[in-house]
Amino acid sequence: MVLITPTDIYCANAGDCRAVMCMSGQTVELSKDHKPSDKTEKDRIYKTGAELINGRINGSLNVSRAIGDFDLK
Repeated sequence: MVLITPTDIYCANAGDCRAVMCMSGQTVELSKDHKPSDKTEKDRIYKTGAELINGRINGSLNVSRAIGDFDLK
């Protein structure tokens, strides 16, 4: 989700739905993917009691934040 006002750009995302914009012909990342391989996300996953199996949360989900997938939260 991106909200653009006359003075600001607000961006929110979940999972691997990355938001980018083009500025002067260059790509600018507005968000980052929530992947289990990211150290911050990996630490958060382990704190919930879940585990990473083959890079997936509990061997199933390949994004560390998502809308839905309530059994993995």
